[in-house]
Amino acid sequence: MSKRIESRPTDGLSYKSTEAKYWDRAGLDKEVERVFDICHGCRLCFNLCPSFPALFDAVDRNDGDVRALTAAEKQRVIDLCYGCKLCEIKCPYTPHDGHEFQLDFPRLMMRAKSVNARENGVPLRERVLGHPDQIGKVGTLTPRLATWGCHQKFQRVVMEKMLGIHRDKLLPDFADETFDKWLERNPIPAPPAEPAAKVALFPTCFVNYYNPAPGKAAVEVFAKNGCAV
Repeated sequence: MSKRIESRPTDGLSYKSTEAKYWDRAGLDKEVERVFDICHGCRLCFNLCPSFPALFDAVDRNDGDVRALTAAEKQRVIDLCYGCKLCEIKCPYTPHDGHEFQLDFPRLMMRAKSVNARENGVPLRERVLGHPDQIGKVGTLTPRLATWGCHQKFQRVVMEKMLGIHRDKLLPDFADETFDKWLERNPIPAPPAEPAAKVALFPTCFVNYYNPAPGKAAVEVFAKNGCAV
């Protein structure tokens, strides 16, 4: 029977890109194995993001043995992390809590992505999709034409070959008018002298370029209820 995975940090622990060992693949692999094993046993974050269900399903398929995960199974967990850091708030084992495990899942995933990028480069898909504002700005120059093009079979085949976006993946339509343009025509009302609340509205690129309706509704609801937006 193989020795159990130790929960305390390995000599490969590093969350600082300025440290040489941060870029060491062997050290990274030891930390990924350790952290995956802790998370598998804890499962507090089962409903926070896609990374954790993918991790737990993979470990369960391998009879609870993190060491048996394939490189592809590990990479899927890493790829599905988008750095929201909700798990850092929920996790009881973080450096912020002063816990001996020194577990920081989002920073470890960022390290894994950084090491992968240094070793293998950044794929075209990630380079393109990593700039959603630029895509949105280009698409909303001629939104109906851009939307039409994204529904054409030839275009979808090209996108699949070049960017790895499946030809049957449902893509959002570009908005005829962005949320930013709508705000120019419909400025946020001046707040009352004593606002009911102060609200910061972060519309996101999806609301701005593809679906402004929730943003418009939020502004109107906040204004009607006397909020300073």
